[in-house]
Formats: sequence, C-alpha cells, structure tokens
Amino acid sequence: RPWCGTTFAWKASGLCHKPLYFEDVHLERYGHSHGPYIQPIISGAHFFLSVPILPYKMGLYPPNECMYTLGYYRPGSCAPYLLDPLPISIRAALAQGGVATGVAYLLP
Repeated sequence: RPWCGTTFAWKASGLCHKPLYFEDVHLERYGHSHGPYIQPIISGAHFFLSVPILPYKMGLYPPNECMYTLGYYRPGSCAPYLLDPLPISIRAALAQGGVATGVAYLLP
C-alpha cells in the first residue's frame, strides 16, 4: 500500500504571560522531583526563600512585562537538572534596596 509523504514543521508559540515569580521550573515543567516526602519541604523552602527577594524579581521582570516560554526544553525531551542563575540588574538591586530601606524605617 503506498503511503503519502508528509512533512511536519514545528513553529514556536507566540503565547505570552505575565512573570511567574514563584515558579519552580524543574518541578513544574520537567517533573524533576525529590520524592513524595522531601518535595513538599523543598517546595515550601523555595517559596519562603523567594518572598524576601520578590522586590528584586519584580525589578528584574516588571509585572506588566510579557514573558515567553521560548528557550525551555520541549515536552518529551530529556531535560538535565541545571541550577538557575539569578541575573544581575541595577534596576532590580535598586528596587530591593528601596524596599529593604522602607521596611527598616517602617518597622521600628
């Protein structure tokens, strides 16, 4: 039986969303888990350690900025476990310093 030749071309999505400040990329996108007993502790620590640097993250990626999912591994691909670097930004450092100074003056 003769089969018709087919070609498939993948096109990157143009979908954008607002910044996800508390996203755990390795767990939520790639499924890298530390097991059913340790993972809730690690996820809680990730959240509570992200709260103090939230002004830095908001200075780095403003809330009104569109973020694209381009650059992540595709679904089904083998994704290695990598450490996420925190980019250095003057605007983000000024935002973090301003909030820290404001909280220091607000709370006696």
